[in-house]
Amino acid sequence: MVVRPRAMSWGLKLTHDIADSGQIPKILRFSFPPLAVGFLVAYFLFLIGAVAARATEAPLIYSILRNGVELGLHEVQFQRDGDRLTVTMHGHAVYRIGTLVFYKFETRRSETWTEDTLVAFQVWTNDDGKMSDIVGVREGDEFRVTGPSGVAMVPGDAVPESFWNVAAVKAHRIIDNKTGLTIPVTVTAGSVETIDACGGEIKATRYRVDKVPKDPHDLWYDENGRWVRMETTARDMSKIEFVLRQ
Repeated sequence: MVVRPRAMSWGLKLTHDIADSGQIPKILRFSFPPLAVGFLVAYFLFLIGAVAARATEAPLIYSILRNGVELGLHEVQFQRDGDRLTVTMHGHAVYRIGTLVFYKFETRRSETWTEDTLVAFQVWTNDDGKMSDIVGVREGDEFRVTGPSGVAMVPGDAVPESFWNVAAVKAHRIIDNKTGLTIPVTVTAGSVETIDACGGEIKATRYRVDKVPKDPHDLWYDENGRWVRMETTARDMSKIEFVLRQ
């Protein structure tokens, strides 16, 4: 979605647009030479181009489910500025029975991409009271990652464990959300399936991402590479799903 500039009104009209300019007070009479009119047109075209280059795309909003019951939401927002893309994410989930809370999870993430290259990322996580904060900045072919274990240099071909980007199923290693260290992964591509997402049935390709030593994730992406669904198993063996709502 491209943000369009709102129409502007100067409260003025060129005198040649008015049938009888003699009826207009002299203070309101304006006439612009062709050069000035050309300058104004060029200026407005510049403004329109600048606004189009800085555009906000439609967000992705996912339901977080545990054994089919919604616990919270995960939202992914995009902001483009020329060839620079900033992605921000916020997820929160609460498992409760009545007023008794058994588990809470919240995460805030951001990624900065220049064309197809990840240049920086940050992940803050509160996993039921266990906090972690990770910051990564690209330095040449590596990332300098500051996390709970200190500072480490991470291979530059690794991708964050955020899954919104289809690059996650093309990578050989991902950056763990809680440690900032890389985890080797094995990805198996499946066939196109009909799944429930986006308020109905859609077709999407299934991928199995196996993290070493375990903790597999099943991910589905539609024909445009949009992440539409994820399934995994929690520590208590419950089924966790992320399902795109819109």
